[in-house]
Amino acid sequence: MSTSQLRRTVQMRERVAEACRLVESRRTVRGVHIVAKGPPTSDELQRYHDYAAECHVNLTVDAHGMISIRAGVLGEES
Repeated sequence: MSTSQLRRTVQMRERVAEACRLVESRRTVRGVHIVAKGPPTSDELQRYHDYAAECHVNLTVDAHGMISIRAGVLGEES
């Protein structure tokens, strides 16, 4: 992995973690969407789901790499 790819990976991890914390801590923020250049690897996706679980938020990723983070955990009713 090149230095620039590594930097982008770390930046995306930080963005996802911060978005999870934001949605968890602010009742006025119902969701955050992050547009990525492409879908995450399976390792990255697992890491993102771990961040979401720690913050008790719902994280989904579509086939194009759009990451959506919403209040509540999957399966909970709002």
